[in-house]
Amino acid sequence: MTVDHLSGGRLAVALGAGDPSARPEAAGVATYAPGEQVARFREFAGLVDRLLRSETTTFAGRYYGCAEAEMIPGPVQRPRPPVTIAAHGPKMLRIAAELADSWSQWGGYDVVDEQDFFDVTRERCARFDELCAGLGRDPKAVRHSLVCFPPLTPWESTGYFHDMVGRYGGVGIDEFVLYWPQSWREAPHEDTVCEDVCTDLMPGLRH
Repeated sequence: MTVDHLSGGRLAVALGAGDPSARPEAAGVATYAPGEQVARFREFAGLVDRLLRSETTTFAGRYYGCAEAEMIPGPVQRPRPPVTIAAHGPKMLRIAAELADSWSQWGGYDVVDEQDFFDVTRERCARFDELCAGLGRDPKAVRHSLVCFPPLTPWESTGYFHDMVGRYGGVGIDEFVLYWPQSWREAPHEDTVCEDVCTDLMPGLRH
């Protein structure tokens, strides 16, 4: 809430159930079976939503709770700062469809090539949109964000970048999260491509 005020209403909250590859046990954080992890996240995300919307919140859940927790003053952004939820599986997608202002995804560690990445993304977008509609939400009102993770190579060339945005935009993606050039490989040309994309291409792609 403090950051929302200090930034003049520019805070965005991003939530996820956690990636096992981050090795939470290395930091002494408890791990749970996948089903319980998702159940805990559902309750946590709902509580965060309530806390950010209300001056005073009392909640007694299975995993989390609070008693007359005060959030005063309230946020600059109303009714609360926007929330992004990362989701890939059916249960997490439903949580995002219900609570998120923005939904984030990436292909997955089992994706083998670019076509597989695209197919998985297209199928998830269709499933997510169906969930939103079933909950009475307009899917277009929820930002569809894609993390451009390998095997995608967005800095391959300006043509590649333009085609990538067009292709994924066609299945519903309207935000692209990009890694810094050469994060995943040694390819000096990526620095120049990034500069050209940011200078010449991105202004025409924004909407």
